[in-house]
Amino acid sequence: MAKRKPKQVEEASDGSGAWLNTYADMVTLLFAFFVLLFAISQVDVQKFNLLAAALSNRGASPDLIMEIAEQSTVKNVDEVDVEDPFAPVEEGEDTEPTLADIYEMIQSQIERAGLNDTIFAYLGDDYIFIRFIDDMLFGPNSARIRQQDYEILRFIGRSLRVVQGSVGMIRIDGHTASVPNSAVSDRDLSSERANAVLKYFEDVVGIDGEKLTALAFGRFRPIAENETEEGRRQNRRIEIVVTESNEVIAQLDNIYEKIVG
Repeated sequence: MAKRKPKQVEEASDGSGAWLNTYADMVTLLFAFFVLLFAISQVDVQKFNLLAAALSNRGASPDLIMEIAEQSTVKNVDEVDVEDPFAPVEEGEDTEPTLADIYEMIQSQIERAGLNDTIFAYLGDDYIFIRFIDDMLFGPNSARIRQQDYEILRFIGRSLRVVQGSVGMIRIDGHTASVPNSAVSDRDLSSERANAVLKYFEDVVGIDGEKLTALAFGRFRPIAENETEEGRRQNRRIEIVVTESNEVIAQLDNIYEKIVG
């Protein structure tokens, strides 16, 4: 009479392959674990800080949450891509670029990107002047930076961050056109747009907030006639003025000394 095999041996050799289920589950869990480790290693610190600010006691405004979501596809400001026409300027330890150097970098990138019709840059004796015209950065009646314009704004902000130690002030001016019977306040719109650029430079690019200021001129500083669409297109603009001195803060300090001291 044949000797009967132990039960566990019979089950192991019946060819059902039930053990593969357990093995596959284990491999799946290991794969998920390594994916999690990889994801953690790729955390974007600046976007995390933005999200933390939004969820703090300062309040999570819808616009800020949307800004964080839109930037999920935008490169980190510290990444360098040789194929990127707006590759950030490297900060050197030995030599600090001058305003003239930064102007040349910005002007070169504007030309490379073919944006001469919508972005104008000018180098003065002790300042850089940059102008974004019409729908560059913003859509009609909107104060949210368009996703396709983050790259050029990131490059310019990153370039300015390199020289922020030697500049006195980076001023962002908001301007609008005069449109008859418009339901949108030109004052509000120009202020919100200027502050949107300022907050991007401060919160995302990392420029020192003490160097940044925003002004809203509304429709009261036109550079063209408002009677034509072309004139209104030129009047709708964001301007950035980078100066070596900070006369605004100096004047404010003098006022404080007189009224407090």
